[in-house]
Amino acid sequence: MRTPEEILKLARLARLSVSSEELPLVARELELLLRFAAELPAGLPEISSENPMEAAQTQTEWREDEPVQGLSQQEALQNALHQASGFFLALDSTAEGEDP
Repeated sequence: MRTPEEILKLARLARLSVSSEELPLVARELELLLRFAAELPAGLPEISSENPMEAAQTQTEWREDEPVQGLSQQEALQNALHQASGFFLALDSTAEGEDP
């Protein structure tokens, strides 16, 4: 179990405001999180470089672009929820509960 001082220090580092009333709950949640992290597989790559992104750099194998036949307009629109004049209609994300 972590001490209240350790929990408050972690909260400060995480820029979280923790009141004395919240301290027991935060302590329990922290312990659950640490237990979960301890159960994660140990097979993650070690990052010992000064540049941690070096571990993520890989070579991508690109395939050649080959033109293929696409969908006809009718095929593309056949499952469209809303359409008009041969085009897809999208819902207005700023409108409240209105369909096109």
